[in-house]
Amino acid sequence: MRIIISPAKKMRVDTDSYEVLGKPEFLEQAEILRKEIKKLTLEEARELWNCNFKLARLNYDRFQNMELTKALTPAIMAYEGLQYQHMAQGEMVRFMAENGVVSPEEIKKFSRLGYCFSERMSSEWEYVFVRNPLPASLNTTENTSREVWNL
Repeated sequence: MRIIISPAKKMRVDTDSYEVLGKPEFLEQAEILRKEIKKLTLEEARELWNCNFKLARLNYDRFQNMELTKALTPAIMAYEGLQYQHMAQGEMVRFMAENGVVSPEEIKKFSRLGYCFSERMSSEWEYVFVRNPLPASLNTTENTSREVWNL
């Protein structure tokens, strides 16, 4: 089972505010991924990431120039955007670890920080968790906070 938790869309680099106390835990694996992604063309990367051209260009350029052991920013400080969503994602990861989740079916039990599984908005391969769910008749993507985890 693979679970992909979407990261923030914006990242900030801050190499001056915090002393680097160690290396990232998965540095070797990240280096393998970085090398593979660098082999892609911009269009291949855009298709892989399923995003618009502007976002693909930004991240493609990041990968082309990335040095994983230099100009380090602590991850907690690197992400900009809707912090509550990151808290919910972190809480889901915590839930999975605490409950030894090994099957997609078990993830549906997640219900923390006001999020819960939406059977109606989910598909076999894409689970949708909504915050503060509305009555079923009003439960649409236009009027709910939407978090998606692809399995």
